[in-house]
Amino acid sequence: MEEKVYKRILNKLNRYAKSLGIDTVYSDSYAYAPQEDLILLNEKDKGAIILILYYLHELGHAVQQDSYFHDLKYKTLNIKRSIILEQEYTAWVNGTHIARDLKIINSILNEYLTEWVSAWQEYTQWLYKTDTKTLNAIFKGYVSEGRPPLG
Repeated sequence: MEEKVYKRILNKLNRYAKSLGIDTVYSDSYAYAPQEDLILLNEKDKGAIILILYYLHELGHAVQQDSYFHDLKYKTLNIKRSIILEQEYTAWVNGTHIARDLKIINSILNEYLTEWVSAWQEYTQWLYKTDTKTLNAIFKGYVSEGRPPLG
């Protein structure tokens, strides 16, 4: 992606984040921290399309509804995995909607879908291999924030 297009897209994403009241900072990873209204972007990816792709994904988390599975009384390991996977999947979906609304989808669609498939596959495999303690710690980041699911 040429630098001019990259900067134009990054500026659009920054304005979109600001419109949601979200700040962005560079870090050593990607994440959305709803309690701080903050998106972390991986500094090592500055200038690369991968930063745009994961920025969209994290913005997808920012506009995301809660999982339907949050209503279940008991949270077994499989339910926790399902909530995490659902939230990760819908964040990628939301990212495509944001890209479409910002009129940048045509510039990044193939790369976005390719990264989505790769990340989704890796995350799914990792979730089913990880130990219970780690899964429970990660699940805390996916607890309900009071936004009911669309329906």
